[in-house]
Amino acid sequence: MPDCGVHGLQYVRYREPGKNILKFTNIYKQFPVGVYLVCDFESYLVPSGGIDPSKSTNFIDTHEPSGFACFAIFSIPEINDQEPTVYSGSNVMERFFSHLSLEQVRINEILSRNVPMLPLSEKQLKEFAECTICRECNGPLTVENKIHHHSHITGKFIAPVCNTCNLQLKYCKKSKGKNDTPNYLIPVVLHNLRGYDAHHIINI
Repeated sequence: MPDCGVHGLQYVRYREPGKNILKFTNIYKQFPVGVYLVCDFESYLVPSGGIDPSKSTNFIDTHEPSGFACFAIFSIPEINDQEPTVYSGSNVMERFFSHLSLEQVRINEILSRNVPMLPLSEKQLKEFAECTICRECNGPLTVENKIHHHSHITGKFIAPVCNTCNLQLKYCKKSKGKNDTPNYLIPVVLHNLRGYDAHHIINI
């Protein structure tokens, strides 16, 4: 058989004990998204013209957006203090994207805050002193690596974690804007986007 001996010997190599267990290490992916926008469009039908008998397909009506609603939902309840934005009028899509740009500036300012941690209560001090396992990675907490994980938006203490996890528990940044202002990941959720609302966005 001419193919025999073309390739060298093959064997199965197992990982060493202690290194043969898969572990989740992307701790930053466990951190909640800081905010997401929930949006929806409304539209009405505009007659497109008469029916041409010579054509097999006729466009009878055009779906024209008449307004939109947008609501920012933060993962921190204390800053969910804004009412939904509702617009009805002309130039709906232009106004919608203008609103998204304004929301991006407002949200980036909120998520980039760096409020110092507030003083801990007796209960929080006890929790920190007695905690021996990091709640994020389940690794051991020692005097050298135990950190006060807190919200940089409100200053409130969250939990004791190890230093490695604490450095990863941040809001996801996509890029830097003008004056080195961080641009954070802001998901936009649209009601029935794939089934209908995406047509308004694609048509602009």
